[in-house]
Amino acid sequence: MLAFQLWLFATAIVSCVYGESEFTYYGSMGPDHWSEHYNQCAGKHQSPININDVDVIDRRYPEIKYEKFDKKPLNATMTNNGHTVQVKLIYDGQAPMVSGGPLAGKGNYEFQQLHFHWGEDNTVGSEDRINNVSFPMELHIVFRNIRYKDFAEATQRDDGVAVMAFFYEISSDQAADHDYDTFTSNLGKIEEPNSVANMDALTLFGLMPDNLSSYYTYIGSLTTPPCSEDVIWMDFNTPIGIASKLLDRFRSLKTFDGSSLTHNFRPVQPLNNRKVYRAKKEMRLPQEGGASSIPIVDAWDAAPTFAQPIVLVGILAVACVYINH
Repeated sequence: MLAFQLWLFATAIVSCVYGESEFTYYGSMGPDHWSEHYNQCAGKHQSPININDVDVIDRRYPEIKYEKFDKKPLNATMTNNGHTVQVKLIYDGQAPMVSGGPLAGKGNYEFQQLHFHWGEDNTVGSEDRINNVSFPMELHIVFRNIRYKDFAEATQRDDGVAVMAFFYEISSDQAADHDYDTFTSNLGKIEEPNSVANMDALTLFGLMPDNLSSYYTYIGSLTTPPCSEDVIWMDFNTPIGIASKLLDRFRSLKTFDGSSLTHNFRPVQPLNNRKVYRAKKEMRLPQEGGASSIPIVDAWDAAPTFAQPIVLVGILAVACVYINH
């Protein structure tokens, strides 16, 4: 009985301190303890990760198709949910969708929301790292496969959720800030958790870098509880420039315990047996009557290790036949 009373008391204290927060980035409800309440947070395919270039595998993908990324929404709101700034965009008709690239053959993925992760200073903040280097902030644009009725169902599928991730770098070039000066000017309206503010309509392309040709991709998870796995990640190489003073506006937000939301990034997770790929454009063989619609298959990457010598012998045999004729 005493143990039960102590548990009730502890629960009340936690509720008092953290309010409606289901998790935090520090203390007894921080990342080290997420798996105590959310089993998937202890999974083997978690995000974020460190992407090490020496271990990355080059792979050919079709081009990514961006549909309606230049479309302005009817309504745009930003929310301080106590963990991050989350942006919801409501569209007249079709919302932006993405397909192709590592999503090829899986369907079309519709925009759901976007949010940010940052650190207490400009040396940390991003969740994924490149060669153990952190960036001061990271943008996540989240998509749901339209074959599933809602995001909850999509998180239960191995092809349900995709996230496009973009890194930031500090820039003194005001032109490089894109729409961020206008965007961050609204953050003062949502300083308190659970506060919502309307904002000027913006396009997804307006928040993204101009160069979208180079990216890494891997299978990971949501980086916050419930840490659902089988998320298809695309981490774009070209960083977005942003002024340091604009980044400081994110750090002025409050968490549920009244403290400043100075950092909201999860530590990197073990890669385990996963592979990270560097996207290369798909090449096609020219044929009579036009270009082939059949992509070249990278047989060396696709074949198991034991089969690679067989693949090589097969290629040589075909070459000999071709030469002799």
